[in-house]
Amino acid sequence: MNKSTSFLKANYSSLFKSCFSIFCLCCLSSVTGFAQVKPKPAAKAVSGSFVMCEVLPGPEVASKAPFTIPFSSMEAWPTAGTKAGCRYVFKSADDQAFITIGLTDLGTAKNALASYQNAWQASKDLWEETPENAIVLQDTGFFSGKDECGIKMHLGQYVLDINFKGQFPDVSAEQKKASGIVLAEMVMRRLQYLWPLKGKE
Repeated sequence: MNKSTSFLKANYSSLFKSCFSIFCLCCLSSVTGFAQVKPKPAAKAVSGSFVMCEVLPGPEVASKAPFTIPFSSMEAWPTAGTKAGCRYVFKSADDQAFITIGLTDLGTAKNALASYQNAWQASKDLWEETPENAIVLQDTGFFSGKDECGIKMHLGQYVLDINFKGQFPDVSAEQKKASGIVLAEMVMRRLQYLWPLKGKE
């Protein structure tokens, strides 16, 4: 065997080994790729996966409340109309007041809008005046009432209610509105995964 033939055989052998190594690496990469457990997308949170009394704890609500009497207690507020809510009680020796915060799932944005519009009209008829606009983040809701008063927001398929009662006229409707806007913003920021923010859909 001449030197030229030996040289070619050596080169072919080296080339074959290199190709075989690359082929093995590709196969190994493919197998391990299939074997790896791919991360699943995070499950979308759904209504009922939160507790309003935990979303807004009592002491935190008390720090934003307009009332001058001390915070006493809080309790879950599951009524037929509000499935996920919390009631905050303020008490003194001779007086008491309340804040109730509830988020109702109406199933679709269309149903929630209809409920919101009906509430707006009912408020106008009851108080014989147009409800005030309440702008929170990028959404507009309405505020109405005097002693018993509150803010209502339409958020996707949900309606958010923040209602106040007590200490009127010492604590004015305007003070309650200001407090309601702050509390609504807190709820909306903490539960915004439940609905798309306007302008970001």
